[in-house]
Amino acid sequence: MSKRLPVFFIRAHKSYIVNINKVLSLRINELFLPNNVTIPVSRSYLTNIKKKLLEIAR
Repeated sequence: MSKRLPVFFIRAHKSYIVNINKVLSLRINELFLPNNVTIPVSRSYLTNIKKKLLEIAR
């Protein structure tokens, strides 16, 4: 199913797919979203998430 989603959705954990445009911040192993929602980030996805966040910041 994740392959059908637009490119701005990214897997953060085995159980979570996140809209990267809604991410407010990343701290160590957690993504912070609006309304005080916190999503865990597994080590295997952390590098890719950092890369995507840097692309958006440009």
